[in-house]
Amino acid sequence: MIYAIATANEATSYDFNNHTAVVIDVLRATTTMSVALHNKASQIIAVRTPEEALDIRTRLGNDILLGGERNADKIDGFDLDNSPRSYTSDVVANKTIVMTTTNGTQAINSCQSAKHILIASFPNVVNTLSVLGEILCNEPSSDVYLICSGTEGRFTIEDGLCAGLIIHHLEGEKSDFAIALEQLYLSSFNNTKVPSILSSDTTAETFCQINSLLKNVTSRGEHFKRLRRKGYEADIDICFNISLHHNAIECKNGRIYSIN
Repeated sequence: MIYAIATANEATSYDFNNHTAVVIDVLRATTTMSVALHNKASQIIAVRTPEEALDIRTRLGNDILLGGERNADKIDGFDLDNSPRSYTSDVVANKTIVMTTTNGTQAINSCQSAKHILIASFPNVVNTLSVLGEILCNEPSSDVYLICSGTEGRFTIEDGLCAGLIIHHLEGEKSDFAIALEQLYLSSFNNTKVPSILSSDTTAETFCQINSLLKNVTSRGEHFKRLRRKGYEADIDICFNISLHHNAIECKNGRIYSIN
């Protein structure tokens, strides 16, 4: 069964034991994690609070980078904010990053009982689908939970679109909300043919068209508008960029790694 969950807060009421969770926070936490690991960060530790992050640095040493946000802005005393543009290879390569964000890291911590935890965003969605397909092939009885992180307890369009894209490319019985998110994704194409992002025939031009359509739909959303007002337009462009080059990401024992 494929389920969808609207917010990080809602995820706390689910039992993920022996199942697969896919955490999504398009704007911006899971996108930033994808960029950081693509730029050769060694691992990411997702925590709930700034105090936890500071405590980990005290225990593990000053070589740890602290990254994250509250209210979309950098946390006092942290090295990095939650902008994917900040996580360049010269800054993060071979580093452990401890991150805490308003929504995404909360969602990740809410599903730690799951057998598999994947971290998804548009940049790594193609390879996330590949890994997810392998899991379902090897473990057909495993349910899949798409967790939309949302913002401050409210559902966001961008997370729903990413979840809907994933759901559209999965076979199996789907919950009502999963079907609704799939239809949200399909509606972005304005009744035109919906391409498979997994097809070898899908061109770079088609990916650009998909990115533009998804960004256009999301531009009406509350969180998108808030980030734009704060001047994060360049971040938004990165967040709506489906890529074949970003690896899938998994969380094991509280540590987030790139799946090579």
